[in-house]
Amino acid sequence: MGDQQAITCIVENGNIFKLEFGQKICIGVTAEVFTDLKNSAEKAITRNDELATEKDKYYNMLIEHGIITKPKSTEDRVLELEQTNSKILLFLEKINSRLDANDKKLGVLEDGPTNNIKNGKSSRDRAGQDTTSITVVN
Repeated sequence: MGDQQAITCIVENGNIFKLEFGQKICIGVTAEVFTDLKNSAEKAITRNDELATEKDKYYNMLIEHGIITKPKSTEDRVLELEQTNSKILLFLEKINSRLDANDKKLGVLEDGPTNNIKNGKSSRDRAGQDTTSITVVN
């Protein structure tokens, strides 16, 4: 068998100390102190769970009364963006159809009889684009 060394230990206030060259080195605690620490930790965990439950109840109550709003989930935000995009596309389609209708009306006016057109005028707008304005007399 190997060499065995004897060590000197003392217990003070539930702590176990090894005495080495006149110094005390804490190497552990007694079973009683360990049980007390374990029970304290379990109580703290239980209390933390109780507080979390209370916090959730209070949070839900604030939402129910409209004081705060619940943050949207990623899925909800994506759905909202898709709906907004659909609305924008419909709006653009309406604008395009109106522009097409206006282009057709303008085409009829330009191609129609000249006796309905009065005071035709060409000019440039601020962007330097050629523009033509006409007045139609019915």
